[in-house]
Amino acid sequence: MDARQADDPVLISDLATSASRTRWPLFTPLALESGVRAVFAWPLSVGVIRLGVLALHQVHAGSLGENAMAESAAFADLAIELLLDQQAGIPADAVLDCGPPLRSPQVHQATGMIAAQLGVPMSEAFIRLRARAFADHRPLTELAGHVVARHLRFDLAGD
Repeated sequence: MDARQADDPVLISDLATSASRTRWPLFTPLALESGVRAVFAWPLSVGVIRLGVLALHQVHAGSLGENAMAESAAFADLAIELLLDQQAGIPADAVLDCGPPLRSPQVHQATGMIAAQLGVPMSEAFIRLRARAFADHRPLTELAGHVVARHLRFDLAGD
């Protein structure tokens, strides 16, 4: 819950500390009892759209190494892609864009513009943007640029 609410990773290298027991008085004893010594939670979000959390654990206390941190962040980005593709009805093996386009300011701005044009939530606007990019066989960032430049407008009838 902390990672989702703060939209920041929560990286706890040792659950056996008093700080962890105070922070999560119900979770910590049960996690320790089941053999979990460290937890790492990555928020799955795109802009203001919150999709969930990728939670990882270790059976020994300790931080994630530099490589494991990078791989965990990459897995979180992949989980976001797969969740959004699934919601938009895009097959898991049909990937047009990976990673960086989800962090593009133009993609976020285009999502907001589409939400305003259609009067729909941001999550639905983002799905429509991705679906249109998929249908048009265009990179997401390219399509977002056209929306931001006002060369492309979405409407409820035929976006």
